[in-house]
Amino acid sequence: MSKRKKHVNDTNHSSFFQSLFYVIASVIVALVLVRLPAFHAMMTALGSFGYLGAFLGGMTFVSIFTAAPGAAVLMTLRESLNPLLLAVVAGLGGMIGDYLIMSFIKHEAKNEIQSFPKKQGILTVVRCIRHSKYRLLVAIIGAIVVASPLPDEIGLSLMGISRIKGPWFFFITFLLDFFGIYAMITLL
Repeated sequence: MSKRKKHVNDTNHSSFFQSLFYVIASVIVALVLVRLPAFHAMMTALGSFGYLGAFLGGMTFVSIFTAAPGAAVLMTLRESLNPLLLAVVAGLGGMIGDYLIMSFIKHEAKNEIQSFPKKQGILTVVRCIRHSKYRLLVAIIGAIVVASPLPDEIGLSLMGISRIKGPWFFFITFLLDFFGIYAMITLL
């Protein structure tokens, strides 16, 4: 193996392990934060902000790392706010949260995926999905994941692979977040 090729592969692997370390570290930090009474108190205090709290609760509801506290805020607010308006405002917050997650996925994860060695086939799979009849199916699966209790990051990644354009992305994520939040606050 040439010196140049070996250096590129070492850089790819170290970048991958660095990103993996950051993901694991952020999960650990999130788990510690969720267990701290001060963090719970801060998230529950969002409930006293009315519809602003609903917006912020919606933003935090969409990420795997803050979904539980976000749900707690929304469940607290359902006792004092109109459920339909609560779901609309929280859905708007969720849409913004999804946009922030998608922006991160597009800029950070794209660089990581492109740095993987081609022999791993990831780029080939992504290209096949983007240019095939399965693009719509992948977008639908991503939308179902966003609407479900599963982490939005997975669904947003699938929606990003299928190249959903800006206005449609906002419209779809708002609807999914709205219906998911409305179902949670009215049925649970």
